[in-house]
Amino acid sequence: MTLGIGLAIATLMCVTVSVNVASLWVARQNLNSIADSAALAAASGIDTSQIYTQGFKSRVPLSESQARIKVITFFTKSQIARNLAQFKLLSVQVNDDEVSVTIQATAQLPFGYLIFNQNPIVVSRAQAINIVAL
Repeated sequence: MTLGIGLAIATLMCVTVSVNVASLWVARQNLNSIADSAALAAASGIDTSQIYTQGFKSRVPLSESQARIKVITFFTKSQIARNLAQFKLLSVQVNDDEVSVTIQATAQLPFGYLIFNQNPIVVSRAQAINIVAL
């Protein structure tokens, strides 16, 4: 009888941990997908003034302010942030023709009350480069 109860408790603990880990993995993949989409939106923030004055060869220069506007517009129109707990846009960084977007959200774990950190923070970063095939 005691062995059966012990096995049941051990099985329940394994299932709980497995479900929490799977939920964390799904949250991470979801945030990665959103970060990729935001980086692609930011890559359309082209610095037209630099193109008109200096031109471009194979890579298109980006404007940090335009990239940030494109990312915020993307989040506003798509309303993706509504489905994520404590969603934050951490940074939009532009380096010539490359843009990097970093976001974070809190993962909702089904059995989070059983672990110390009930709502772990998930951070994701994605990059995009504007290349033109001539």
